Amino acid sequence: MKLTREEPLAHVELTVGPKPGLLSIAVTNNNTGKALDSFIVRWIDEDGRSMNSSVGNLQRAGAYLLVPIRPATDVIVQISAPRFKDWYFVDTSTMQPTWRLQSGEQRTLDVALEPRE
Repeated sequence: MKLTREEPLAHVELTVGPKPGLLSIAVTNNNTGKALDSFIVRWIDEDGRSMNSSVGNLQRAGAYLLVPIRPATDVIVQISAPRFKDWYFVDTSTMQPTWRLQSGEQRTLDVALEPRE
C-alpha cells in the first residue's frame, strides 16, 4: 500500500517473535584472575549462521547481552579475545558442544581464557 494525501492512513499488523534470551558474561585471564576489558562472543546455529557481539564484562556492569539467535535452538558458543586461546562452551551433563537458551531465559556464564604462549 502506498500512502497518499487522499489516503494518508494505513492499517499495519506487527508480529513480535519470542522474547530473546539474556546472557550475563564474565571473562577473566585464567592465569591472573583479572577481568578482560573486551572480548567477542560468537553464536553459531545449526544452519551455520553466526552472530558476533563485541562486549566487555557484563557482570561487572550489571548488564545482559541479548542472544540474537532464535531461542530454543542449539548453538555453539565461542568466546575469544586478543592474545588468548578461543573458548567453546561444552555442556558437562552431555559433553556436547551445544548450548540452548529458552525464550526469556536469563543465564550467567563465567569464562576463564587461557593466554596464548
